Amino acid sequence: MLRQAVAARKLLYFKDVDQETLQKLIAAMEVFRFPDGTQVSRQGSYRGSHFFIVSKGTLVVLRNGETKSEITKGAAFGENVILMSGAQDATIQAKGEVEVYGMHGVRSRALLAEQYQRERGQASSAVNEALSCDSCWLLRKLTPYQMQCLFDKVNVLGFENGATILEAGHKETPDLHIVLQGQVSLTAGGQEVSVVERMGVVGDGGLLCKEEALKAVACGAVQTLALDRTLLEQMFGTNLEETVIRSRILDTLRQQEDLIHLRVDQLDGLASLCEVIDLQPGSTIERSSYRLGFSLAGQAEAVLLDRDGNVRPPVQLSARGNVLHPEDADLDGDRSPVLRLKLAPTATQPAKMALWSGRPVAGFLEVVRRKKRVSSSPDISPMSTSSENRARSPSMRLAVLSDDKVGALRKVVVFRTLAPDQLHRLAEALEVKKMKPGQIVFNQGEKGQEFYIIHTGLLEVSIDGRKVRTLGMGDYVGERALLFDGPRTATVKVVEDCELWMMDLDDFNQAVQGPILEYMKARIGLQNTKIDLNSLTCLRVIGRGGFGVVKMVQSKTSDTRYALKCVSKKQAVEQKQQKALAHERNILAELDHPFIIKFVRSFNSPRHVYFLTELVTGGELLDALDALGLLQAPQAQFYSASIILALEFLHERRIAYLDLKGENCLIDQHGYLKIIDFGVAERITDGRIYAVKGTPLFMAPEVILGKGYTTSADLWSLGVCLFDFMVGSFPFGDDQAGNAEIFKAVLKAPLKFPKWLGVHEKDAKELMKALLCRDPAKRLGAGQRGYEELKEHPFYADFRWEGLLARQLDPPFVPKGETYAEDAEIGKDVEPGTLTVLEEDDGDGDDDWVDPDPSWADEF
Repeated sequence: MLRQAVAARKLLYFKDVDQETLQKLIAAMEVFRFPDGTQVSRQGSYRGSHFFIVSKGTLVVLRNGETKSEITKGAAFGENVILMSGAQDATIQAKGEVEVYGMHGVRSRALLAEQYQRERGQASSAVNEALSCDSCWLLRKLTPYQMQCLFDKVNVLGFENGATILEAGHKETPDLHIVLQGQVSLTAGGQEVSVVERMGVVGDGGLLCKEEALKAVACGAVQTLALDRTLLEQMFGTNLEETVIRSRILDTLRQQEDLIHLRVDQLDGLASLCEVIDLQPGSTIERSSYRLGFSLAGQAEAVLLDRDGNVRPPVQLSARGNVLHPEDADLDGDRSPVLRLKLAPTATQPAKMALWSGRPVAGFLEVVRRKKRVSSSPDISPMSTSSENRARSPSMRLAVLSDDKVGALRKVVVFRTLAPDQLHRLAEALEVKKMKPGQIVFNQGEKGQEFYIIHTGLLEVSIDGRKVRTLGMGDYVGERALLFDGPRTATVKVVEDCELWMMDLDDFNQAVQGPILEYMKARIGLQNTKIDLNSLTCLRVIGRGGFGVVKMVQSKTSDTRYALKCVSKKQAVEQKQQKALAHERNILAELDHPFIIKFVRSFNSPRHVYFLTELVTGGELLDALDALGLLQAPQAQFYSASIILALEFLHERRIAYLDLKGENCLIDQHGYLKIIDFGVAERITDGRIYAVKGTPLFMAPEVILGKGYTTSADLWSLGVCLFDFMVGSFPFGDDQAGNAEIFKAVLKAPLKFPKWLGVHEKDAKELMKALLCRDPAKRLGAGQRGYEELKEHPFYADFRWEGLLARQLDPPFVPKGETYAEDAEIGKDVEPGTLTVLEEDDGDGDDDWVDPDPSWADEF
């Protein structure tokens, strides 16, 4: 067993496994004996299932019939099967009698995944629970990077009744806790100050005043998410204190009886008007028109005065304690009190205060306090859509003051090219609408006057009762009725709790103009919602693949041309790809980006499923690269930046593409790039993905190792593409014939640049190095600032990102005509209509085949 353990540790795939996993690996091994001349594996075979460690004897490595090397005692071979990828790259033959230990590759990968899930499974479930809860203010609006940090490094802790979670007096709180189950009592001097409920935060006082003033004790059994200081700084960086303050403010506001019915966007708006003050010893501050205030950390003494200077008794304010309203001082209805604030006599450290004063706050609070429920007020009704009501809505005036509202608008594709002043005008025009699962946004056939942007949540779009797509954060819906003044062509229903941003026709026309308006019109023209398979005429075959063909088709009514991918059910079932195809269809249905192939709809027939997409006529990116030769910096900027914008869009939705390469990028008729083929794309829901996916030369190291990976794997592939664009070869494994050698090169080989790539390409080389970093946490674009850091790299210093998205740049290569993969296969240009087209009953060679379980294709 020791020999097996030592040999297994030498394999790159098992280098970092823990002792428990190593013991399971060894226990799962079997002993195999092969007589002289036995071929243990055969070059070119896809049937390999085990990897081996030699116990006795010698084997020879044969490639193309020639002996290349020998494998002796203690060495391993057959690692390819661990990756479940590709054919055997050599024949391994016994030289004399041989004894080996063998293990199934699938089992080994399962054990690697089990190790991570054993370590992180409970934490991943807890993170998902916290992220799905509206009241966990600290974890709202996290970036993909921040979410990944949580999944990877947060811990779940349990405490018995009466156990101390945090002691008072801690300097620079070691852990911040989010309560998952139970209640936590906060005490000072033995007296209970406050009780923290589910999803509340414990320990943030130490972050605000450098010393935790309150002791935290479990009331009954308690479970918490524990975020240590290192993790918090990794997630939030220099914004850590600001994030904790905002969380405390929102949590306190939500607990106020007269504010409890405010929507989340209204609470955000109110929080944005807060003034945070550091109260130092010996200082006194004064604020007129005071409306609301409380202590975030430390103790203060507050005094309220009316307009005649009459002073009310002082009020003591402490963290997690009382909130001071002017009404508390009984000021005889005076609405403009003055606040005087200083440290409490018993205070031992500075205090941090949250204060609201001024007319905007007064107007807002007067409205909500007149009503028992905010939603009953016509002035702030979330359903109000008239411009008159919007203009006088205090909630909207507050909400649009929040900087993150404009930032979120920038994530909506159709608004990304707008100037800052246009974005602010757009924000001012928006109404916020909160909706629950099952509610209808609008029905098919209704007259439409509103356009909706999805800020959070998921919507389902259906036509004639059939689901056609799912829309999520940053997507939009309802534009057809505004642009063409017609009835709604689909029904839109809420799938997950949604926050929708809504504008009417006038505001839409003022905000959406120029190239983006034309893009939206073209998108609508492409997506004929009434189209079905019988309404399409097939013009020709434009591509072929393992599961079927891609045809150019045309609508009989509109003359619009599309691409129709026809997938054989028989082949899909035989290769167990049913779930993969349904998954690809569902991901494509969510995507709408200028540099990603546009999915229109799917079809289902007895023997095929179909993907109808936009027709991209300019050929593959590889065709452009062949025409251009090695790319100069401006050309490489254009294509790599196009990929970056598409990946950014996907990664914001926690979708990993996983097969980025030139073959999967097409060029449209204007020379702009489109990413295609989402057959291996994955949505990350539980922290990591484990399946080996992609093309070996483009695979990131973490994909190969099988220990779990995230969207950052796509950034490695981007680095490989950029290297190929500018150098003309691949950075690792370019001269290797087999996958095993390619994987070893990706994991261990140094990154080398040709000498002719001169000093003037220094920025390009530094960018490639940053993308081809083997530590995914340090890879450029995978850090706290995400894609902003990537876009700001010196290589893109003079590049116009907004111009690219607005299609205002001159592409390096513009096709002179239409080019398709099928034309390259037969070596000549083909006019439409000259090729024989496969019919429904052709192509799989088995007229009697019947799908044993056709339900898998119900969504098509």
